[in-house]
Amino acid sequence: MLIEDILGPVEGMKVLILDDFTTRMIANIMRMSELSTLYNIASVQYVTSVPTGRRGDFSAVYFMMPTEPNIKKYIDDFSLNPCPYSKGYIFLTNTCPDSLFTMLKKARSPVKKLKGFEELYCEYICYSENAFSLEDPSHFNLHFNPKKVHERGYLNMKIAAKLVTICVQMKHYPSQIRYFGTGCGTANNEIATHFKRSLSHFKLENSNFHWKSVNSTLLIVDRGFDTITPVIHDLTTEALARDFLGIDVEGNADQKDRRESYCPNQYVYTVKTGADSEKIERRAFLDDSNFLWSKIRFMNIKEAVNFMRSEIDALQNQEQLEHGKVKDLDLTKLNQMMKMYPEQQKKKAQIGALSYVLDATLQSFAREQIECEQTLATNCSKKPKEGRNWKLVSELLKKDAKGELNNALTIHEKIRLLILYARSKATVNGLSLRELKSRMLECDVTVEYLTIITNLCYMGVPILNQDSQWENYEDQARDWRLWPVADKDTGGKTVRPDQMPEFIKWCPTIYHLVKTMIESPKDMLDRYPLIEIRNRPVVKRKRRKKSRSKRSLRSQRTVTTAESSYKYVYDCNDYEFLEREFKSSFIVFVAGGLTYGEIKLAKILTDLYKGNQEVAVIFGSTQILNPDDFIEKLHNLNPDEPKYKGEDKQFVVAESNYYDRK
Repeated sequence: MLIEDILGPVEGMKVLILDDFTTRMIANIMRMSELSTLYNIASVQYVTSVPTGRRGDFSAVYFMMPTEPNIKKYIDDFSLNPCPYSKGYIFLTNTCPDSLFTMLKKARSPVKKLKGFEELYCEYICYSENAFSLEDPSHFNLHFNPKKVHERGYLNMKIAAKLVTICVQMKHYPSQIRYFGTGCGTANNEIATHFKRSLSHFKLENSNFHWKSVNSTLLIVDRGFDTITPVIHDLTTEALARDFLGIDVEGNADQKDRRESYCPNQYVYTVKTGADSEKIERRAFLDDSNFLWSKIRFMNIKEAVNFMRSEIDALQNQEQLEHGKVKDLDLTKLNQMMKMYPEQQKKKAQIGALSYVLDATLQSFAREQIECEQTLATNCSKKPKEGRNWKLVSELLKKDAKGELNNALTIHEKIRLLILYARSKATVNGLSLRELKSRMLECDVTVEYLTIITNLCYMGVPILNQDSQWENYEDQARDWRLWPVADKDTGGKTVRPDQMPEFIKWCPTIYHLVKTMIESPKDMLDRYPLIEIRNRPVVKRKRRKKSRSKRSLRSQRTVTTAESSYKYVYDCNDYEFLEREFKSSFIVFVAGGLTYGEIKLAKILTDLYKGNQEVAVIFGSTQILNPDDFIEKLHNLNPDEPKYKGEDKQFVVAESNYYDRK
């Protein structure tokens, strides 16, 4: 376990110093209160904080990224007189550059107190046992902004190196690399090329590394391959809760009009207690430390509600049973019951917190809105001149104006409807600028948000009929029933991979894409080119003993043995995914963001192929996206360049008084 390897060998009381990235990593694994109790942590400090006073025999454990400010922080802390800590330990998330290593070596006093130095190779965060994130929100703008093409090279090289780290941790050697070749295919090809080079470099330096499989596949796509899933409401419990309640959403403070919480993986709510109805603030933790949340997070919202009702009924029955028999129990059984009491109280608190989360989610839920999105996403109207698609949107807007929906539509939700309409078959050759502005006027969306919709062209998705991409554009497949590979067990009929209500017609493209590539590897080579890696390593039968990669502070030499210090990061609860035996793996990396609704599909696909094929399906991305995040990133993609001219030959951004004239 990662935390055990860092804090376990350090004896006595400790002070844990973290930077921004490692703070998010630790918080995703364990709560800080549990960390303090289990590992004798006196305090947890941020890397920019100044140590106050002398802490006697306390040891300082620095877990941080290998950057110049972080290394200087350690040197400055241990250069103080008197020194605030007795010992120092440094754990880095990746390889320390030689320049920083030399700088640390020259600091004599801090080096004397340095008792441990290790590179852990774990620059990513796990969101589930089948999904990871590189936590790089800035990548979206760099990947799709045409003005920043010159800045992509170094970033793509870093991403490729991190993907190699993940393959090494799984010990699955990718023999095939496929990438999304349309839209921003050049950037995807760059990542694939850098990955191949980094993997070959690792193989040469670690010729004795024990690979479990050499038949794995890496698929590199960007968010442009599916721009419908990020704007649609997914009925998965986690996706819907984070969408409606604004949990862990990046964006401006003025956009949080109906969000009651703005804390990572937490939902803040208030309850009334006592006779005077005093309000008390409480928090629901939506991470894997909450075992009930880990059970319902991938259920659809209806199943989650039924599951929580059954848990509440079981808890009430247990309490009634124990209350009736407590008088007849002897001291031994009473003692056993008292030991179980804290665990029952903890479960009771979790049930109560999640009940508030589900209740707040359902209060924001409007079936009419979901059905309208589903119809637009699956293109019910295939005739360009038929106005049925917009009629559905206008009917929804009328209900919103009359207050018939559970919650009023926000600006972002109206923009999402406009994007879905613009992507529908009713606009098979694109919209005119005049029509798009009139649709925005009907939705009561100001012209300043126009670039959110038109910026989709930078992702390879044309919207206006002026776009030059229509000639070579191929729309993504919409109906999941029409995909070429059908389930053999159902007589050739396709079935939904997840259990959803009947009115849910849309299924994310990533599911069909992976399923098609696993069952028919030679399909879609025109859109997803193939790079084969030759000279595969030999799979060795015997498992060799692990040894860590240690770096000597007396010399600049790195001592690397057969299996270097790559570590498993799946620490919390049941995260033993990388230790499970699979014949191969299919890793999908989405540059630009992965949605919460797509994360659950990795587990569904793994369960689907865990029989004879034994394929482990893992989804990864530069970050995990909410719909609001996606809208904000589109808005900020290229705000300074007016791309389109209207019928009056004036740029769109210059027509701020358009609605005033109306």
